[in-house]
Amino acid sequence: MVEPEPPAAEPAAPVEPAARDFSQAPPLLEVDDMVVNYGRIQALHGVSLRVAEGELVTLLGANGAGKTTTMRALSGLLPLTRGKIKFEGRDITQMKAHERVTQGLIQAPEGRGVFPGMTVQENLDMGCYGRVSSSGPPDREA
Repeated sequence: MVEPEPPAAEPAAPVEPAARDFSQAPPLLEVDDMVVNYGRIQALHGVSLRVAEGELVTLLGANGAGKTTTMRALSGLLPLTRGKIKFEGRDITQMKAHERVTQGLIQAPEGRGVFPGMTVQENLDMGCYGRVSSSGPPDREA
């Protein structure tokens, strides 16, 4: 007697990576009630967010929703009208943009802001460099 063949095994479903809970992790970046004006026009209306180390966050929105303004304010390129920005637990609200870079807060440009003769990795690496003064390299806590 011939035994029937077992049914063919179904292909395994892709395994989703385990979700990580960042709710209890200390914040790497913390923004509280950030307001930015362009003259008398209020562009950002009380933005608050918290990003933990290792967390991946995406800023999405329609044209004119404030994505670029948010990033420029976080980078120190636009002053806050109100609110507070903390990076690694330090208040950087009044810190100049170049000082934020030396502390490790960088922004990778897109489109026209990149160096066309460089690879993606080289462009990203360029964001990690601050200008060195004649008195030596900038201070950076490790």
